[in-house]
Amino acid sequence: MSNSSLPFSKNTIIDPRGYEVNKYGLVKNHQFGVNDKHFMFYDNSDNILYKNDNSIIRRHKSSQYTTSDTISFLGLKGFFKSLNLYAVSTTDLTHSYLHIFENEELKKINMSFKFTGFVNSFFKYNDEELLVGCSNGLYIARLNNRKIAQVAKGISVKNIIKTSDGQIWITTNKDGFFLLKDKKLIKMPLDQNSYLNSAHYIVDDQYGYYWISSNNGLFRVSKKQLLQYTTNKGLVFYYRFSKSDGLLTNEFNGGSMPDAYSLEDGEFVFPSIEGFVFFDPKNIKAYYPQRKNIYVERVRINDSDITYFKNNLVLENNYKYADVFIDIPYYSSSDNLIIEAKIKGEDVDWKQIEIKNERKYTISNLGPGNYILQLRVQISPEGSYEYRSISFEIKPLFYQTDLFKLCIALIFLLIVTVVIHTRTKFLRRRNRALKKTVNNISLELKESAQNLETVKNDMQKESEYQKKFVEAISHDITTPVKFIAMLSQQLAEVHDANLQKEYFDSIHQSSEELYNFTMHLKEYNDLHRTENIYEKEGYLINEVFKIKTKLFHEIAKSKKNCLVIEVEDETYCHINKNIMTCIIHNLIDNGVKYTSNGIINLLATNKEEEIMIEISDTGNGMSQELITYYNELYQMSDENDMIKFKNYGLGLHMVIHLIKKINAEIIFCENHPKGTSIKINITKN
Repeated sequence: MSNSSLPFSKNTIIDPRGYEVNKYGLVKNHQFGVNDKHFMFYDNSDNILYKNDNSIIRRHKSSQYTTSDTISFLGLKGFFKSLNLYAVSTTDLTHSYLHIFENEELKKINMSFKFTGFVNSFFKYNDEELLVGCSNGLYIARLNNRKIAQVAKGISVKNIIKTSDGQIWITTNKDGFFLLKDKKLIKMPLDQNSYLNSAHYIVDDQYGYYWISSNNGLFRVSKKQLLQYTTNKGLVFYYRFSKSDGLLTNEFNGGSMPDAYSLEDGEFVFPSIEGFVFFDPKNIKAYYPQRKNIYVERVRINDSDITYFKNNLVLENNYKYADVFIDIPYYSSSDNLIIEAKIKGEDVDWKQIEIKNERKYTISNLGPGNYILQLRVQISPEGSYEYRSISFEIKPLFYQTDLFKLCIALIFLLIVTVVIHTRTKFLRRRNRALKKTVNNISLELKESAQNLETVKNDMQKESEYQKKFVEAISHDITTPVKFIAMLSQQLAEVHDANLQKEYFDSIHQSSEELYNFTMHLKEYNDLHRTENIYEKEGYLINEVFKIKTKLFHEIAKSKKNCLVIEVEDETYCHINKNIMTCIIHNLIDNGVKYTSNGIINLLATNKEEEIMIEISDTGNGMSQELITYYNELYQMSDENDMIKFKNYGLGLHMVIHLIKKINAEIIFCENHPKGTSIKINITKN
């Protein structure tokens, strides 16, 4: 097993153990001892440097390499040389360090760089920059400011190589190999088996080829093809040399410094696990098939014996597969034999035939018809091909013939016609039924629309009612609440105990009556909605008078008014009691509100055909304008126009609305000598 070495003479090399060998074997043992096999360099004085544990051993040329001195470094991992610079990599098991030396004595460190991955290779890119390959990426280290920039991450760099044509190559562990151009990596294509995914080292010859070592063979590739790939992604053809070409092993070694090189006599040296491989690239031949020695004339159909054909091939309709053999008298490695095929009109791209024990193309999964099988074989390293074409026919089964397909088409057409005719009749019947259904639905929708319109109107009326109801509540409780507030204020201003007691009693009684009134708000709310205008059992109007007189007693007393119920006779009424209570409440409230130091008279008279209710006061009285307004408001026929709020308040408007609801009559007039009189006539029937 071998790794690093150095050219020692024009046709010999020397390794870290001191073995000087040529292509024939050992020439001399210089007895360097057992040392690390991965690092070995000449310094500027042609002394040989190699590694042993944490030390660099320097063998002196002046003593014919018999004497040496040692340079030790803590945590030494490797050392490198590029042009006039030397570098030593060390590690503290957390980081790796690259120390730069300008002197071959390796005593004074000029500068150091710290990396997170192990340093595997080192190359002086220009006067100001270094390329450093690590186990976790490729970096540029700048000498002027001692800063590090990452070129590529996620790749494990093995070697940084500059070939004699000036190209800089990067080889990696399982990430392929790259060309460095303008500080950017361009990934190169791999061979067909991807052996170059872990390429070791690259050396170029003077005949237009690169030689690349790997763990599975030595590859040769055209410089022109590989470099053109960087611009136009053209085809690249690798030729692989293996044990079948005379090598003792397919596994070459990598990761050493240096790894491979050329000697003065023109021979290349590559390390392998079986020793160093010497060869002269001009004497190594690559073999390709010759144009005239490519034959396609044998076929094996299913499991039958192989038969011969010429240009045309006929396959029966019961075939499963057919192996078409490509016969080429080619005895080199099959890895270098490239045969591609495609079926014209079926395949777009050429597909490479996998060559195992037999060189064949298998026809399968094709329907009946006429086809052309196109084959091409690479016959030169430049990518030239020799083409062959084979015509073949696959016979159809009876159900695959044109006549059978025509009959099926006619039967299908007949079936479609019958189906369409039947379907048309069915659709006509269904359309008539649908039309009838649609008409019925239209009528239902029309009725629904009318119902919705009715509901809409009811909703609008309900909304209007809610508004009126809230306003009615506010109107009916305003006077009692205002009175309670007034008494509370006066109570705070007086200090006489008897007067305070009188005020407390008034507040208590008014509050209790107001509470009783609020307890009947639900009944009050039903006034606008109720359709029950009449009651079976009658009630006395005077009872309503007494209830309302009690409610307004304290308020009237505070204004020095007197509420008088003029008793004529017992007057029974069958109008909804809640409606009558609301009407009387509003009229008494109106009289109390606008009268001071006066009398509010309440009178109910029972006549033969009607009941007359009169509520009069001796207050300021309505203006003639108001009397005319309310009388005309009652005479209006359209109920929707009845509520005209103007600036006159809501109470009397609600009274007029309820009067119309019970089909009664209301008259507003002056009271003599002063005040207002409001008369209500209710028909008994």
